[in-house]
Amino acid sequence: MQEELASALSKKLLEVGVEGEVSKLEPLTGGASKEIWKFEVSKDKQSTKMILRRGSGIEGPLAIKTADEARIQKEVITVRELANRMAEEKIPGKKSNQAE
Repeated sequence: MQEELASALSKKLLEVGVEGEVSKLEPLTGGASKEIWKFEVSKDKQSTKMILRRGSGIEGPLAIKTADEARIQKEVITVRELANRMAEEKIPGKKSNQAE
């Protein structure tokens, strides 16, 4: 099963512009209706750790849709990056990267 999943995952990643060999595919706890796997994608001696979440495809009336969840996660990352930049600018003794 893991070889089939790795092959399918490689194809899907290629569709979104991520090229490399999928390895170290390992199942994690996903709950009753989801599967979670950790894995690495390697290319040119560089490796990136990733997570795959798969659901049953059935979404309940109280569940957040997967597409909405992905959008929320991207927004959180953007806000976190902005907050980190703002915090760095306020550290005493640290020079700002902005021109005065």
